[in-house]
Amino acid sequence: MNKWHGVTYTWVVKPNGKRKKIAIIYKTPVYRQFMRSLAVMFKKQLEPVKGKVHIDIVMLVAKAMDTDGPFKPIFDALQEAGIIENDNLNHSGTYSRYDKDGDEDMIVVTVRSLSDVRENKALDPAD
Repeated sequence: MNKWHGVTYTWVVKPNGKRKKIAIIYKTPVYRQFMRSLAVMFKKQLEPVKGKVHIDIVMLVAKAMDTDGPFKPIFDALQEAGIIENDNLNHSGTYSRYDKDGDEDMIVVTVRSLSDVRENKALDPAD
């Protein structure tokens, strides 16, 4: 399918005895490696947040880069690193992508408790 996901097929037998071909989507080695490298960085740079979270992601990437593909491995990496308990606890956030010329790609991730966001607590620049 793409560098993030592959697809394979299998057959299942329905209750009426008929066979049905179904697709199974799996994570590729490239996806797993990207997610693990992010998890290592997140463990070093972010503090764990319990419960429901608000996640902001800003990506500064080359114009040709796929923009929606990197979001899922970022959420998976936050979970793998123990920053969030489960990626289904991401209840709000902003996800932005900007084209850039030169330099390296950059992804900025901020994770806050959803209750802090709802109480309108500002981020401390020292954090």
